[in-house]
Amino acid sequence: MSNPLILLEQYNRLTPLGLRFWDSVSGGFVGSGLEVTAYPAANPRKKVMAVPTRSGVYLLQNLPGLRQTEMGAGDTAFWARSAPKPFVIEVRDLDGPGVLPFQLALSLPVKGIFEWSVWPVASPLASPLEALPVGIPLFSAPARSVPAGMAVIYTELWDPKAEQPGQPPGTPSGRPATGALLEARSAGRAPAWGMADEWGRVTLIMAYPEPLAFEPPAANRSGRALTEQIWPLELRAYYERPEPATPDGLPDLNRIMQQPEATLWANTALTTALTGPDLRYGQALQVRTHDDEKGKLLITPAAG
Repeated sequence: MSNPLILLEQYNRLTPLGLRFWDSVSGGFVGSGLEVTAYPAANPRKKVMAVPTRSGVYLLQNLPGLRQTEMGAGDTAFWARSAPKPFVIEVRDLDGPGVLPFQLALSLPVKGIFEWSVWPVASPLASPLEALPVGIPLFSAPARSVPAGMAVIYTELWDPKAEQPGQPPGTPSGRPATGALLEARSAGRAPAWGMADEWGRVTLIMAYPEPLAFEPPAANRSGRALTEQIWPLELRAYYERPEPATPDGLPDLNRIMQQPEATLWANTALTTALTGPDLRYGQALQVRTHDDEKGKLLITPAAG
């Protein structure tokens, strides 16, 4: 006769944060190839590395100042008396150059997997028009390869009214529109986004819209072949002049996604707003202010 098992002690281990990331190009979750770290907002030297799981969730444990929290029961009473503490999350691409790095300020612990819900106010996805993956979006780096069969928009956003660092106040000479968010829309499709890097460069990769009146040419000569397809696009931008950079220069994703709508300009005199360009199948779309000699796309925030 076997002896009954006696439970001497039982430990609960609560994970203060679970993160899931999704690619703004493929729409799929990214469960590997990222370096995700966290540190207390007041002490960047105490960084802790996240551990990816087989299900594609990055888990953060053993965080400074949260030891007692991690030993909590995780029940209703625990969450009712929980006192969240400010942390900074940093995300970098280990496999690069694929996605842009960024940081995110969060209060921990977070119950369950963190759900991203911050979208530009003027964007259709500020309201629940279309279901998106539960997670944090990742945006393409300028040198990212374009998957076969997908469209790409390239541009370099420049703020002509911004002051260069070190210049006397009131003498704007222009600077890259770092952290600006570019949105492209076509009829019947959800918007696609690209984020400007520190030099204002944007690579926005998106699926092609549905073909317009498409029929195989051999079957009907009046139809339009796929290689002849042209779609009108609507471009929007969200931008405000960035605050001083963080110590390691990473843009804050919350701030990026909460920027107000800005104006894209068709001319350097800043008198005519840019209208939507045409997207052609199989051709990269370069967007610029028409008479800008350096090929930049001029942008100014709502405040001027």
